[in-house]
Order: sequence, then structure tokens, then C-alpha cells
Amino acid sequence: LSSFTSHRHPPTPRGSPRTGWRSQQVLRELQPRRVRQPPPRPEMAGNLPVTPNKVVEEWAHFRENTEYFFRFNRRTLAAIALFGVAVPYGIYKMTVFEMNQVDKLKGREQRKFL
Repeated sequence: LSSFTSHRHPPTPRGSPRTGWRSQQVLRELQPRRVRQPPPRPEMAGNLPVTPNKVVEEWAHFRENTEYFFRFNRRTLAAIALFGVAVPYGIYKMTVFEMNQVDKLKGREQRKFL
């Protein structure tokens, strides 16, 4: 009979009361629950919590390393011709036209530019 009782009830250390499954469940419910924390964000901008934007970071990388990515081809030649020659020339011609119109309205003689 003693072997039967020792098998059903394992020995407990002195001073700790034997608790049943229901009391263990109640104790578990009273303990604070562990909530999964989000991963830490990388800190930038003077240790402010900032979430980096992937698209912006890729653009910044491309911009910082332009000399490695630049290729001189027809497309870049067209962009240089358009924004380096045509747009400034168009702005110049519009400015001269406007100044000539003002001179005509004021009754002054037209000035010559370049």
C-alpha cells in the first residue's frame, strides 16, 4: 500500500504546499501575461525612433553612388540637350520677349540682347 501512495503522490519539498491542477491554473491566470514585443527599430536621426522607408533608402543609395550607375547613352544625351540647352534658351527667349513687350507699351525703343 505504501508503494501505491508514493507512486500517486510524488514527494514534495518541505514547506511547499501540495497544489492541485485547479489551483495551478488559477495561479497561472493571476500572473502577468507575456506579450510578444515588436522587434526594436533602428535608431537614426539623433536617436529618434524612425522607421526607414525602403524606397527612399534605395533612392539615397543610388544618388550617393551616381558615378557608378551613370551610363552615357542616347537617353542621357537627350536629357542633357533638353535641360542643358533647350530649356535655358527657351527661358532666355521668353524673358527677352517680355522685356520687349514692356518697352513697346511704355513707348521706349527696344533694347538689343546678345
